[in-house]
Amino acid sequence: MMERFWRLALVSCLAIFGSACSKDGENTGSDVESPAATYYVKYEASHPFYYLESVCVTTEKGTQNFIVRNNSWTQTFGPVSKGFRASISVGGRSGYTLQIYVSKDNGPFVYKGSSSYVIDF
Repeated sequence: MMERFWRLALVSCLAIFGSACSKDGENTGSDVESPAATYYVKYEASHPFYYLESVCVTTEKGTQNFIVRNNSWTQTFGPVSKGFRASISVGGRSGYTLQIYVSKDNGPFVYKGSSSYVIDF
């Protein structure tokens, strides 16, 4: 009776270990390339006391200028690709706070710089 139990246990262990060794880890040559990442760039410009006069940013369509009559401005552009050079500048007085945020594949926006940044992640 005990011998039968050990044989059954041995066969069960072999079956479990045998099924764990599948062909999933083998390279079959049918690897699929992952699609290129998609990025969005969010620009922010602000000043605690003065209105912004104009904001110039690089977008997926090239350089764009915006006339602003407020002390803060925020806008998101994209999609853009890895290697895109994001930049922001403001005309008028100095002392503005400039910020660039980047989102990869619809993830959260992450601060990347104050006036320019090249997407490299």
